[in-house]
Amino acid sequence: IITPKGNRRWARVIGTTEMKGKMCTRILGTIQDIDHEKRKSTELQNTKMQLESIFNEISDVVYAMKLPDYMLLFITPSVEKISGFKVEELMQENLWWERVIHPEDMWVPEKVLYDIESVGTYNLTHRILTKDNQVKWVSNRGKVIYDENQKPVRLDAIITDKTLQQLAEQ
Repeated sequence: IITPKGNRRWARVIGTTEMKGKMCTRILGTIQDIDHEKRKSTELQNTKMQLESIFNEISDVVYAMKLPDYMLLFITPSVEKISGFKVEELMQENLWWERVIHPEDMWVPEKVLYDIESVGTYNLTHRILTKDNQVKWVSNRGKVIYDENQKPVRLDAIITDKTLQQLAEQ
């Protein structure tokens, strides 16, 4: 709607008509101001699109896991570039990270658990096996996010491909 001052506002209009034959005799209804909600919804949608655009362009893998069960909440599409696994494949697995860790580096999950339980963060370099069995080196770092009662609720982390650096050092 347009206000008397010429401002545009979002409104929800719900109504019905009373008819006598084919003639409308009365219109009954309500108008609800939904401008604030609509603007916030549009703002949120724009922010979501911006974040998706950023996440689609970065080469690092950003992910979040729900604690205490380590369910994957979010992972960026860049995981496919690094690991060869599609986001959908990994989202379906509770222990997805154990699937990609190199067999000789199976100490990593235990070290991550130890570090986050003792200091709330971790920073490790280890190998992964891609879907097509290539070995890659990654930097894997993360931190625990706590709720208002200091209860751990989420693990936020980032994985960076370090293969070229590791090969150059050897």
